[in-house]
Amino acid sequence: MRFRRNEWDVPMPAALIASWTAWNEADLGLIRSHLDLAVAESIEWNDPRDSFVGIDELEAAVKRLRSSKPEYVFTIASEIDHHHDRLRYRWDMARNERTLMEGLDIATVDPSSGLMTRVHGFFGHPTPVHVDASGVPKRSDPSQPTKQLRRPRRSHIARPEALVPSVSYQRFRAHAHRWAQRCVVARRLVPSA
Repeated sequence: MRFRRNEWDVPMPAALIASWTAWNEADLGLIRSHLDLAVAESIEWNDPRDSFVGIDELEAAVKRLRSSKPEYVFTIASEIDHHHDRLRYRWDMARNERTLMEGLDIATVDPSSGLMTRVHGFFGHPTPVHVDASGVPKRSDPSQPTKQLRRPRRSHIARPEALVPSVSYQRFRAHAHRWAQRCVVARRLVPSA
């Protein structure tokens, strides 16, 4: 069943294309030209690592990342949701075709210029709520105080590679598990001397 309206999915706006082109630009001298087509002068940027205002600050942040991690590739990994001048999309940061970090951005677009005026970024996936802790306190007796819900586990922002286990690590774990099972079976089949 589809809980989304078809009109929420929109083609990628030109400002978003220019923004992600800047994040992937290898030539540091061209980053500003891409950002000029993507964001307003007074862009507000907020993510778990940075919070600043202004296109100059955004340019410096993109150049810092491209200088320190030139081999990283940023891709939009979802449909673009749109309503009330807001865009929502999921993105991946990868190196050598291996996803190192996933994130979600919510961008506000100025309807008159088409430029992004605000971006709120989140790293990783939200921590799922335990079945018994839906976030809504349950009280059978209103006179009893509500039970404090346990705080969700903190994400591994300091180590983005810890957000998503690598495919090679997953394959290693699966192979090691199968090998251990074979050893157990082999020990049962070999008679002890």
